[in-house]
Amino acid sequence: MNTRLLALPAAAAAWLATACGGTGTEHPQTGVAASGAVTATATAAPSAPAAAPRSGSACAGVPASLEREPVGTALAKIPELSTLAKAAKRTGLVEKIDTVEDVTLFAPVDKAFDKALDGKIKKLMKDQRAVGSLLGYHMVQGRTPRSGLRGKLTNLQGDTLVVKGSPERAKVNGARVICGELSTRNATVYLIDKVLLPK
Repeated sequence: MNTRLLALPAAAAAWLATACGGTGTEHPQTGVAASGAVTATATAAPSAPAAAPRSGSACAGVPASLEREPVGTALAKIPELSTLAKAAKRTGLVEKIDTVEDVTLFAPVDKAFDKALDGKIKKLMKDQRAVGSLLGYHMVQGRTPRSGLRGKLTNLQGDTLVVKGSPERAKVNGARVICGELSTRNATVYLIDKVLLPK
């Protein structure tokens, strides 16, 4: 297992802190504040976005409507994401990611965690810093539509995610998008078949 996942980089630490009310001057492309923070502010619940088309082999068990749910809460309603949802709840991060506005989350499915972490999942998923680091690595600022899945994207840790293939068969750092684009109140979610790990 990549040990960097257990060490929370400054940008990821800051995005967790600002989810609870931090401030700073935001970088226009990465959303990283001058202090290394990613700004995230809680606002009144916006009207639900229009439902986006869904496609992919893992979409069958996804509820028909998630548009009014914030992303942290919505994770618990998607059967394929139970590992990620339990980790976010156990470490108290649901409330934090529910307040981040307009992000895209590439969410690894349960089988991806089992394969990537080689039996160490239980220990890792009790560590808020590790789960925060993992979430930050899998999230990018802004809502990315299926048609926008191409080229390079900057995640909330300031690292680059490379998208290859057509939008319908996209791979993010080698992880295949198996369901998307799921629209929640504050995020667009794509289910992927691998955990994205820093190089």
